[in-house]
Amino acid sequence: MVGYVRWEEKRKKLTLRRCPLGDGEVCLLEGGGRLNRRVQRRVRQAAQAMADAGVRYAAAPPEWAALLLPLRLPAPVALRRAMLGQLVDCACRQLGLCRSQASVVLRASRPDGAVTEAADLLARRVRYLSPQLDRGQEELQRSLRHRYGLGEGGPVAQLAVCFGAAAEGLPSLLIGESHQEVRYVWAEPWWEK
Repeated sequence: MVGYVRWEEKRKKLTLRRCPLGDGEVCLLEGGGRLNRRVQRRVRQAAQAMADAGVRYAAAPPEWAALLLPLRLPAPVALRRAMLGQLVDCACRQLGLCRSQASVVLRASRPDGAVTEAADLLARRVRYLSPQLDRGQEELQRSLRHRYGLGEGGPVAQLAVCFGAAAEGLPSLLIGESHQEVRYVWAEPWWEK
């Protein structure tokens, strides 16, 4: 299980709860306000409770690393890659898409190991997958056709999984490094509206 810290200035109460995320769960620590000594002590206690519950990593701002010990802060790219399946599930749910009928475009510059792994996962998870690569696209499509029977074509993409910049005009999950400011469609799938 992974931990997630959500901190807002207006929020006063510190809460710790489990929330569904795709096929798994995330341990959510919510709170807000100034981080005075009392609040820091409560955050450390919550981090220890998360660790006792089996959480090893927590997604939080880098300046929280010392507060969340013994938890470790994963590299954002590694976390997004490890949770790609759950992120796609949440994105489909938030966009009102049936995963078994979803059309996803995979964008990258070249088919390295991470892109190939993502393509394999997406091919098993969604109905239509369209790789868009600068180089090596034909080879990846041939491999996916051989292993999963994926054909060419399909409906217009409804979601983009991007190793790099987000796709214009399409909800995007940024899996690789990107300096682009984007509202992640998966940021808080447990948020009650």
